Amino acid sequence: MNVPWKTFDQAVQRILDYFVDNQRDTRVIYFDGWRGFGASAVLRAVADQLASPEACLELRLDKVIHIDCSTWKSPRAMQRAIAVELKLDSVMEFLDEADEEDDLNGVDEGSRGEIMSITDVIDRTLRDQRLLFIFHNGSGDYIYPINFGIPQLGIIHGHFVLWTFRRRFEGTGDYSKIKNKVKNTQLFAYETSYDIAINELLFPVLQKEATAIAANHLCMREINQERRIVHCCLYELFLYLCLPKNLENDGAARASAYWMCDDNIQHDQLWEISSALSKEIKWGLEASLLDEVWRGPIESSTENSICCQRFKDTDFGGHHMSYPWITITASGILESHHLGSKTEGASSYLIAPERLNAPLVLADGLFDQLDNLQVLQLSYCFFCFASPPFIDCKNIRFLGLYHCENNITCKQSDLRKWQFLRSLLVLDLIYTCWYEVLSKCITDLFVNLRELNIVGVDWSCIWSQQQHKKEYVDSSEVVVVPTILPSKIGSTCTCAAAAAPVLPVWVSSFPNLKTLHVIHRSNLRNIFVLDGDYPSYITVHGVAFPKLTTIHLHNLPSLRQICDVEFKMVAPALERMLEPAPAAHRHCSWIKADRRDRQGRVINLGLRRRDLIGDE
Repeated sequence: MNVPWKTFDQAVQRILDYFVDNQRDTRVIYFDGWRGFGASAVLRAVADQLASPEACLELRLDKVIHIDCSTWKSPRAMQRAIAVELKLDSVMEFLDEADEEDDLNGVDEGSRGEIMSITDVIDRTLRDQRLLFIFHNGSGDYIYPINFGIPQLGIIHGHFVLWTFRRRFEGTGDYSKIKNKVKNTQLFAYETSYDIAINELLFPVLQKEATAIAANHLCMREINQERRIVHCCLYELFLYLCLPKNLENDGAARASAYWMCDDNIQHDQLWEISSALSKEIKWGLEASLLDEVWRGPIESSTENSICCQRFKDTDFGGHHMSYPWITITASGILESHHLGSKTEGASSYLIAPERLNAPLVLADGLFDQLDNLQVLQLSYCFFCFASPPFIDCKNIRFLGLYHCENNITCKQSDLRKWQFLRSLLVLDLIYTCWYEVLSKCITDLFVNLRELNIVGVDWSCIWSQQQHKKEYVDSSEVVVVPTILPSKIGSTCTCAAAAAPVLPVWVSSFPNLKTLHVIHRSNLRNIFVLDGDYPSYITVHGVAFPKLTTIHLHNLPSLRQICDVEFKMVAPALERMLEPAPAAHRHCSWIKADRRDRQGRVINLGLRRRDLIGDE
């Protein structure tokens, strides 16, 4: 049934009215949202409204059960969620024991089914109650609630069900595929007429989802972050709609770094909050909807082959909101006067050429007047690395250079002018050989750097710049993340020779390293090496990595040793060690050894290849 529900609030009320007015005929409603969008938020709003004992008295409900399994894990996880909702503490021990046994037996989480004895307990708890079961089904298949202990639906029991397949932030132009999966439902409600980007839909949906996201994470519960979470949702939508689709770089994957550096989040737990949001905010709009959604919130102007896009200012809930994010595509030379008044006040700039085979030339001093600039991503741009056009931007916090080329004809600027590096939190060098920035005389300026990502760069050249430096970015605020990520061009990056290591280890190399992330290197044999300038005692006592919490090594088929000699890494904070081998290899024995050794917190990573991937 195509329902004419124009606004978010109207949809919530009409669903409740439908249950009240059609109690004998309609007990199960499936809501598909506005072409898939907003359904999840409407279900949350219905549950919130019924939390009041004075709400919808006509339904005479004894209980409302709200189960959100939109991020699907397994039938077991769904049963656990129901038990938690019903506060059935007596069954939690059985669930824990079953999960532990499956862990030992290597049973994949997604294959873990419901437990019949717990199904019986849930059934006995609910059998004589009149209830509304609100369910977000993320499995992609129809779920029979009775298998989990929800009593058989029917007129006698007086149960009601409201459910959806839709997840947050998704939309589709075709509901027929979903409709074919919907069973045992008296009303299939959907809406196809209204623009999902209008304020009456977009902002209420985002606000409801922001409240749910904040409630899911301890780091957000104690503060009022809903409005900032909405901004983060809109920021990622902006990237989703406006980033040039012909770029290899998936800018949306870096959204959490953008909004963190653009002051969208302000809190002591900035990085933890940003990491949590990156897992929660994932837009998924079908291509057929993109043009329609783009026309709503995006303002675009084109002049002299320069296209500028930004989010329109909005008024909602009595608040005027502006969004200082800009994308620019151009050809030829981009000069400061091209930025114009339309970019005034912007804090995020994402710039790329109109065609990838013709790099965009950036004029000297292009960003000199942009005092508010905090996030800058340059893709396929040509400029002077020795005196970059952003050298006078004192507030820049994120700098991403993707496939940029150096104008070697210019001279090195006075190093005293490179003070912009002091404000940097994140630096991405993706297929951009900017070796000067990692030279000894420059790296001392990285006093606030938290994340360094280097992809497709010759590491031997980088570390030759560093070979006499004893401390690498030694600041209590620094988290260095040496990263080699997968590329759509190929899985092998243009790094050092096959036998070359990635990182040298000095005594004071990484006192603040928290995450080591190395993936997709077909020729990598070692991760850490000892150069010729180290005290001999570290081969006995090991090298300390006091803040290292995560090691992620993946798809490294040539890896023979993590360390080039048998020395110990002392990692007292180590929490996770993720499997290094590609899918073709068997599970790594050293992963299991790490779990057994975690109490000791001293991990010997000088292992041979057969220790890493098993006997061949």
